[in-house]
Amino acid sequence: MTPSVPRRVYCSGPLFSPEERASMASIARVLEGAGHATFLPQRDGLEVLAMRLATLPLARSAALGFADRLVRRAIFSVDVFQLVEGCDAIVCNLNGRVPDEGAVVEATLAYATGNFCPARQSASAAQVIAHSPLIPAGSANVAA
Repeated sequence: MTPSVPRRVYCSGPLFSPEERASMASIARVLEGAGHATFLPQRDGLEVLAMRLATLPLARSAALGFADRLVRRAIFSVDVFQLVEGCDAIVCNLNGRVPDEGAVVEATLAYATGNFCPARQSASAAQVIAHSPLIPAGSANVAA
């Protein structure tokens, strides 16, 4: 498949703050504007359910412990399925002091299954990533 053919792209990156979620949504919009379908976990996955569970008053109680473990396993399963079967490319947002741990795992899965795997980071993040032991030299195509 050539890069000019529309792809279904998995949008990988941090989603733990409103700013991170907005940045990921912006990346998805750019890809969609270029004619690609996207899988944005915070929008299309089960992550939204986990975020809602975390805000419940009993979120730390034993009563919700089982439900929380079940939801986290389901999130992992859906995300891995989308990476391996549902999408044929992944874009990794590597902005931040260090790469998001989940994005590193997702990029590894994509790379291992032969999916196209460009990475995106701002110029300031690129300076940090260039010296990161987590990203082997030449393993990602980084677009600033």
